[in-house]
Formats: sequence, C-alpha cells, structure tokens
Amino acid sequence: ETVRRQPLFSVGDAFKDVASADFCVGEVWGRLGNECYLLDIWRDRAGLPATLNAIRQMCERWPRARPILVEETAVGPAICDTLEKEFGYVARITPRGQKHVRLHWGTNNAAAVIERGQVFLPRGGHILSPDGKIDLVKELVKECAGFPNAKNDDLVDAMSQAIGWLLPRTWVWESQQSKIRNATRIETPVDAMREQILATVASRMQRRKREDLAQQSSLFPGL
Repeated sequence: ETVRRQPLFSVGDAFKDVASADFCVGEVWGRLGNECYLLDIWRDRAGLPATLNAIRQMCERWPRARPILVEETAVGPAICDTLEKEFGYVARITPRGQKHVRLHWGTNNAAAVIERGQVFLPRGGHILSPDGKIDLVKELVKECAGFPNAKNDDLVDAMSQAIGWLLPRTWVWESQQSKIRNATRIETPVDAMREQILATVASRMQRRKREDLAQQSSLFPGL
C-alpha cells in the first residue's frame, strides 16, 4: 500500500512579501491507514503571483496530490478561482473558530493524533526554505512546541487542517466497514456456546459475591 498524497495550501495574511507579514504556507501530506505523513513544505512571505507560482511548482512535484485544499481567507477565493481553472476541483476550507480551538477540538484533532503517535515527519534537513537557510521541519516542531504563544503558527495551522481533512474520512469509512461486517456476520454454534459459557460464569460470580456478603453480615451484624 502506498502513501496517499494530498496537498494543503494555507494562506497567510494578505499575501504581502514584507518582513512583518505572516507566512504563506503550502504543505503536502499523505495518509497510510490511520497514520499521517508530512511529505513536503513551502513557506515564504510572498505576494499573490509568487504564491500561485509556488503552488504550481508543488503540483508539478506532486502531480497525483489531490484535492488541493485552500483556506478561504484574505484573497483565498482569488487563489481558488485561479487554481480551479488550471487544476479542476479545489476544496475551499472555511476556518471555524480560533486556531487553538481547531487544533484541540474533537476526537480526531491534530493534538490527539500527534499524541497517539500517528503523525510522521521527514528527517531534519530534507525540507528547506526557498533560500535554503531554514529547516522547515524543525520550524514546524518549534511552532508546535510554542503553540499558541509562538511567534509564528502558519505551519501548525496548515498541519491541523490537513489532519482534519484526512483522518475523519478514514475513520468514518472504517466505522462503516465494521458495521457492515457485524451486520453480515453469521453466528455459528461455537459462538452461541461461547456466549452461554460467559453468561453462566458471570451468573455464578454474582451469586458467589452475594453469598460472601451475606456471610460477612452474619459474622459482623453491626457493620
């Protein structure tokens, strides 16, 4: 089974290429079973044209990575419109609540999935910033460690949205398959015998417990 590749593009603030602006981030994630794998990162302070070019380059590197997820904030709708003309379907993501809420809310939230050991990152030094000076995997770890008080949180935000897109669909499908298996299961005589034995053992344990309590009451009537 191969890792299923899927890109996520989380847009920063207003596509400004000045040093004070938030970063624009693109992350490529894959899923294998219930495990998520970070495959690629792009992060830079870039204007709209540079951001679009970066997305095109990532799509060329990962041609089977679909769908493209775009956070529909700032000029995100403009990016969605452009990408839909070039690549077809684009999933428009509408953020709900604050970033720390999206990270921690729900059974399959990013924080819980990370704590369960289901998120895997490339070794350090394999994914660098466009200028080649910053290890973006280490930056992601640093943002996670400092969240929500770190200076930047764009990588964390993209990660939480990617995990939120990947895992619920996996777990819902597996839950449906489990229900189908249970519904179509044929009970055999061995199954019936097993259930009868378990019921008998439970009944005898309850009766023994009641007898012990009655004996204790007779020995110590004041208790």
